[in-house]
Amino acid sequence: MTRAGGLALGLVLTAAASCRTSEGEAAMEIRPEFRPGTPLGGDPPWANEVFAAAIAEGKAFEIASASDHPVVVQVDAAEVSASVARLQLTLQGAPEPELADLEATVEVEREAGAIVWREDAPLLLRRGLAVLAAEIALARGEDRHARKLLQGADPELALLALEWATKERRVTVLEVATPWLRHPDLRVAGAAIDYFGAVGSAEHAKDLANAAKLFDREHTGRLYAALGAVGGADAVAFLAFAVRNEDDPLLAELARQALLRAQETPRAVPSPPKVARGHRSAP
Repeated sequence: MTRAGGLALGLVLTAAASCRTSEGEAAMEIRPEFRPGTPLGGDPPWANEVFAAAIAEGKAFEIASASDHPVVVQVDAAEVSASVARLQLTLQGAPEPELADLEATVEVEREAGAIVWREDAPLLLRRGLAVLAAEIALARGEDRHARKLLQGADPELALLALEWATKERRVTVLEVATPWLRHPDLRVAGAAIDYFGAVGSAEHAKDLANAAKLFDREHTGRLYAALGAVGGADAVAFLAFAVRNEDDPLLAELARQALLRAQETPRAVPSPPKVARGHRSAP
């Protein structure tokens, strides 16, 4: 068996529009180029076939037709260890400057035995394209794309959405982000805590407190910081208890500082940005 994970290292892919997805948005035309000397570069016909099959299973991309200026996906594959394979997708020729040389990396790990590229490459490619599709959606800057990812069941893609919503300070996805506070993957749960700490309000303090994972030091520190940021009676009560009972001196100090902050005026949920004539208002 294999399991897949992903870590996005860039922003987004975009390209010429052609057919429409089921949601009415344009699919992206892309053309793969496989780096010579890599596990996928040694057999281009087979690699192209696998790439096309991976695209066909999704709805975000299609293979580019003849074009004078195609958007190229440089495909680089390597074995990290006998049981772990890594795929890096790098975009070249995207028309928007901010999208130049995007890189996205995913890995698969075999739970038993060594990597078999003929078997594992399809999963790697499907996973890599899914990460790119999520990044495309988020880069379009519309909350509905983050909402869809957060309502899904994929923690890696939810992590992308949480990080994007935190950076962009989007308050309109707070309600669909709440379940991710309790996710067992501490990366995802921690990102959710950071998001609520950035844009949440006092009314979210109870959800934050209920998501505590006190066995993990880093997670606990992030939780204290978020509770201090949102404030309110629930945050004050939790942090006051932590100050009295925290065994770790560093965490005790973090709890004390967070408590002082929480005792200030509780944060209210900021209003979503006003939109006029299809454009976001200036911050």
